[in-house]
Amino acid sequence: MQIYLHLNGEQTGPLTLPRVSSKLVSGEVPPDTLAWREGMDNWYPLTHETWAEAGIVASVAPTPAPEPTPPPQPVTVETETVVPEPEVHATDEEENKSLEASPEGLAEEENETVLEEVGKAFSEYAEKDFKPPSFDEMDQEMTSLRSERESMPALIGERAFDAGIEDEEIEGAKAEVAQARQSGDQSAIQLTHRKLGQVVLASGIHDDSIAELREREQELADRMLNLQMQARRMGGGARVKRNKPWMKWVLLFFAIALIGGTIAIANLLQ
Repeated sequence: MQIYLHLNGEQTGPLTLPRVSSKLVSGEVPPDTLAWREGMDNWYPLTHETWAEAGIVASVAPTPAPEPTPPPQPVTVETETVVPEPEVHATDEEENKSLEASPEGLAEEENETVLEEVGKAFSEYAEKDFKPPSFDEMDQEMTSLRSERESMPALIGERAFDAGIEDEEIEGAKAEVAQARQSGDQSAIQLTHRKLGQVVLASGIHDDSIAELREREQELADRMLNLQMQARRMGGGARVKRNKPWMKWVLLFFAIALIGGTIAIANLLQ
């Protein structure tokens, strides 16, 4: 699942579901941040029930409880005749006012204020913010993603070698890296780093030293697959055919040449 966030007036993403959850837990992303994923008709705050169904639990921090009131100090009162005051019962109107001023009433007013603020922020979006990317934009993003992903195996291999990760399946590739580093050949070093990274990925080795790089490599792969599926749904195959208009002219030329040759042969035979 690819999720986009709206932070500080800018669109961020795509991010995976675990990535968004970790950012919520760390406090990097506020719970009321607007988010969107493919298939949704609008942007919704992460506290919305739609995200709860998707597996994201974002709760607004509770209001801290007020400090307890210190107990009253005993007061020495001189003995005297005290005339009791008549009991005064509150009217229905006064009770209603008291209920409106209660913590429950204040909480409802705070919720209404939050909803008004969210609605105001949502109205600031332009129509272009909700339009899907064009084919050209997807092509540019795919090229950028492919370029970054192609560099990931070399980075993972270099990090795995420097961290001293031990595993039987990568010992041969590690030995090639050590030999290349001793030779000082930068081209050979880059190739052996890449080979080691590919073996690490294929072997499914997990280590804290390469966890961030593995996660980024997976995000790139997921995003590239998402773009391919989105292009197919938008008629990417038909678009590829339309990008080759010269084919019909070639066929037309051969058809005219064939007809002309047939007529010429017929005239020679007469």
